[in-house]
Amino acid sequence: MLSRLVRQRFLTLAVRTAGLLVFLWILLVFRQIPTPLAAQDPADRDRQAFQARSIGVTLLENYPDAVDDASRAAMRKSIADYDRTWAAVAQLYNDRPLLPPERVHEGLAQADQRFRDSADQMASALGGLPGVLNVGGSVPVPGESISMPFETSALLVRRQTGTGTLHFLRRRVDLGSGGLIRIDTAVPGDFYCLLELFNPPRVSSRPELELVSGSNVLGKLDLTITVAPRYPLHVKIVDGEGHATEAAVGLYSAGKRLVIPETALDFSAGGYYYQPVRYREGGNTRYWPGGEDFARCFFVRGGYTIELPAGTYRLIATKGPEFLPIDRSITIAPGRPNEEKISLRRWIDMSARGWYSGDTHLHYARASQEADRRLWLWTQAEDLRVSNILRMGDGQETYFEQYAFGEHGRFVRPNFVFVPGQEDPRTAVMGHAIGLNLPRPIRDLKRGYYVYGYLFDDAHKQGGLAGYAHVTTYPRSSGVYRDMTINIPRNKSDFEEICEFGQVDTEIYYEFLNLGFRMTATGGSDVPWGGTAGDSRVYVLGGSRLDTNQWFYQLKKGHTFVTAGPMLEFNISGRLPGDDIRAAHGEKLRVHAKAMAGSEVVRLERLEIVANGEVIRSAKPLEKSAVLDFELPADGSMWIAARATSVSTAGLRTTSAHTTPIYVTVNGKPHWKQDAVPALLDKRLGTLDELDKLIDQEGAEIKPNRAPVWENTDSFRRGAEQLRQEVRE
Repeated sequence: MLSRLVRQRFLTLAVRTAGLLVFLWILLVFRQIPTPLAAQDPADRDRQAFQARSIGVTLLENYPDAVDDASRAAMRKSIADYDRTWAAVAQLYNDRPLLPPERVHEGLAQADQRFRDSADQMASALGGLPGVLNVGGSVPVPGESISMPFETSALLVRRQTGTGTLHFLRRRVDLGSGGLIRIDTAVPGDFYCLLELFNPPRVSSRPELELVSGSNVLGKLDLTITVAPRYPLHVKIVDGEGHATEAAVGLYSAGKRLVIPETALDFSAGGYYYQPVRYREGGNTRYWPGGEDFARCFFVRGGYTIELPAGTYRLIATKGPEFLPIDRSITIAPGRPNEEKISLRRWIDMSARGWYSGDTHLHYARASQEADRRLWLWTQAEDLRVSNILRMGDGQETYFEQYAFGEHGRFVRPNFVFVPGQEDPRTAVMGHAIGLNLPRPIRDLKRGYYVYGYLFDDAHKQGGLAGYAHVTTYPRSSGVYRDMTINIPRNKSDFEEICEFGQVDTEIYYEFLNLGFRMTATGGSDVPWGGTAGDSRVYVLGGSRLDTNQWFYQLKKGHTFVTAGPMLEFNISGRLPGDDIRAAHGEKLRVHAKAMAGSEVVRLERLEIVANGEVIRSAKPLEKSAVLDFELPADGSMWIAARATSVSTAGLRTTSAHTTPIYVTVNGKPHWKQDAVPALLDKRLGTLDELDKLIDQEGAEIKPNRAPVWENTDSFRRGAEQLRQEVRE
């Protein structure tokens, strides 16, 4: 979904230099309220608001102990306002061909003002921090001693003359060069500048920093850098049988700062959009015990060694939702061994039950099997069995290339496999489509990139599968409902991704089920835009061992459930998700469902049985599981599924697991929801009217946002007549 993709993209760009081990000591001078941003053109306001957001995100994520509660709340509000504005702009551009020009102009003008407001709010929050160094002129500003217990620290400096545009800057400062260090701000006027200091000498030093703009000296800082003594910590990580194993790990200082060993997995080779960092964001990982303040994690195999200053630290380790997490406090002290052993144990073994986990939406560049070895560490740390690594495309180019497709492109180990696939076509007009288990990639701009039926037909001819990504609530759906309206009635789609970003979304999914269509549920993380591999996943029925081809065969049959944490059992009179039951009117059906969680981190709230979109039975958990066993009369045709809801540490209730339905047919009638069908048909016909308008405009202005990405108007026009014919069908 484009709006979330845009939001996530800016988040990653905002923290691209994060992942260095950081410490911030902001020197207290005095507080001043910054001058509001001067009037600027819209492009400048967008840029300045993004740069302001970048500083705020970096401070909150990398230097949390430098931000007091009041400033933290204001900074988070500014960031949230910026994100909402970008989401609104993306949606406005998605719908631009369908809106009157004055509505588009009005929406963009409102967005420009909201961007300016968010930047003003961030400036105010930065000015209210406990300490900001004010610089100006040639007289050096004396700095207090800065202790660097880790490899990186930072300073926030401000130049304020009250004239011109206020800029928000970030600069990296190599302390290893010693002496006078010049930092070019590239702007002559007022600014907030976050200086990230790295490569400190091993002894105390007194560098002088000179901030310049071209040949003009804007300010000077005299600093004293001291380095804290460090002591080795040895961490050993094993599984329940005592063997070295892969794990997702978080090690946090008392100031909530993530501390990362050099041996942690480096993501710099992941391809487009990945950054040169050694961590992933874990905010979507519902089985991760860190919560909002301890969300980032790194990946290692068997353990690691790191040197740390004396003090108390929080140590977290997980290995996917089937393992019990470890969360403990440790103390580093001089003069004694600092050793920790982590034993990760399963609370459930779904493979032993015949259900094999998978992620149907992973992006990672695989130029060779060297990439597979890196991916192997990551996906095994999350306990994934089948990882679908997708080349991604848009109307202009492709990303995350794979060294081969088909069986030659697979990376196979016992009970584990990578399978290449694609997310392509991918547009804001028609949504994002996925092809799985493809012998060769499918891409043809000449036939019309917006005619998705080509992908489905070609994938099926190859023996692969094709379906939809991001089948989510309408404002975030990237137009996927438009192509679904065309191709689901034509029985083209094999699956629908309803579990992503740590939750299950059923709005569009239920609409098509209630129209009588079969809909197979899948789940994927969408990394690198998501958090970590497998934080949203699908379980597929298999046998006594993993067979890759059988896994895809069972996925196509609908023998699946998706989850962001809880595990599900579900059958009706012995039939499994995806199966059909032909029943006589009034026949008694035996419904069994069970939702399970392994730890207090995944807080089960309720197990529910849903028939034609309505909850017909529910149960609260007893300890860590909830069970439903009851008889249901087959009074009419219906689809029936089990789902689990859970409550996040922040108190947010979400659907976190869902099965593909079992389809009950009584007297040969379809399983649609009869009383809802007229309104649902009107909605689908309205969608076809939208497409007619798009075609009539010949693809004019189909860009989804202000960035010159991802659409192809010429290809839209080439496929317009084919698309028009499919709309008429």
